[in-house]
Amino acid sequence: MKAIITMISLLFFSLSTPIDSPFTIENNQSKLSVTGTSSLHPWEIELQGMNCTADVEVNSSQFEINALVFEAEAESLKSEHGRLMDKKTYKALKSEEYPKIVFTLKTPKSIEIIGNSYSDVIKGELYMAGTKKDIDLTISGTVSNGSVSIEGEKSILMTTFDMEPPTALMGTIKTGNEVSIHYSIKLKSK
Repeated sequence: MKAIITMISLLFFSLSTPIDSPFTIENNQSKLSVTGTSSLHPWEIELQGMNCTADVEVNSSQFEINALVFEAEAESLKSEHGRLMDKKTYKALKSEEYPKIVFTLKTPKSIEIIGNSYSDVIKGELYMAGTKKDIDLTISGTVSNGSVSIEGEKSILMTTFDMEPPTALMGTIKTGNEVSIHYSIKLKSK
């Protein structure tokens, strides 16, 4: 019985003590993909490498995201349709001139935890294809054992970032302007 009380006390103490250390991405448990349409078929392209660090404080009822930076090489996007689609994507992203895609949190955010889950909106700046734009990201996920999962989806227009939607076969195949970014990121305390 004494052992059970000790375990409960330790669990309560660990939940109520803020964790104030850098969080980094768990790449093998994270995924970011972009989906869209074309005049031929829907398509998906997936990011093969990414980096994300965050300054996060967690306690039993809320967590604070004080800073967050997500970064990836534009040319780490790969599709199942092969090199032609990848090359068209890199051209649209102007990857030779602007090789990085970066999301930076603009405003620190305090987020309420219910059970071990949360849902909220964060404000940040997305930089790609040489253009920076403020965006809101709807996020949800769980907080547990020194880790935070961040999941959501954001639709954007390529033309908002001065990107020209790709075409193929002398313009007979056209990509739609709207794309959806799907993210499932797991951050873990160092």
